[in-house]
Amino acid sequence: MNFRSAFRRTVFTVTTLFSFSILAMATQPGPGLPAQVTGTNQVLVRAVDPFAVDPLENGIPGARVVLIDLNTLVTDTLLTDIQGEALFAIDPNGSYEVKVLSGPIALPLKVSVHDLLILQKHLINIKSITQPELLIAADINGNCNVSVSDLIALRNVILDPDQLQALPWAFYPEDIQFFNQANPCAGNTGTSYIFDAADYPGPDPATFIFEGYAKGNVSG
Repeated sequence: MNFRSAFRRTVFTVTTLFSFSILAMATQPGPGLPAQVTGTNQVLVRAVDPFAVDPLENGIPGARVVLIDLNTLVTDTLLTDIQGEALFAIDPNGSYEVKVLSGPIALPLKVSVHDLLILQKHLINIKSITQPELLIAADINGNCNVSVSDLIALRNVILDPDQLQALPWAFYPEDIQFFNQANPCAGNTGTSYIFDAADYPGPDPATFIFEGYAKGNVSG
């Protein structure tokens, strides 16, 4: 190999290494700039009974969970499993709204004469129901007014146990705040969660908990 050929090969090698170095620098974040972070690709929703005796077995199966992609408005729906959970796959860069729909659930309800007596005492001002979630449970017909008609409806259900599964459940985010504790129909901070997947770095799913209250179950 003569001097001219060796010189050309050396120049080629140096040029190639320099090009790769420039490319590597271009693909790395600059000083003080964070690397690109994508969010989780899963969201886990839990529907729980806050009055369950065993907090480890408080899941509510069969609850209907709705996930809305706020960018495409595509809706996905799942029923919670035996543990009261529903797991969705999501876009790590997407924005979503998730909620659990109120409605009947094929689940035995613990509604008894005791609930009937509590509701009766509330109506005649002997002992008022003050917890907003229980006031919602007392409003069996859903007209935002706890009245004698709710008492009659609850009595009819107790007399005919086959109607128990027709009583709806109402679901709320566990951290919901009611503007008026004595009148939950006056408004609240929202019955759903709205979130950006990027705010929940993976690999763990973004997790949201909803508490379920069965209509008629005013004893908790």
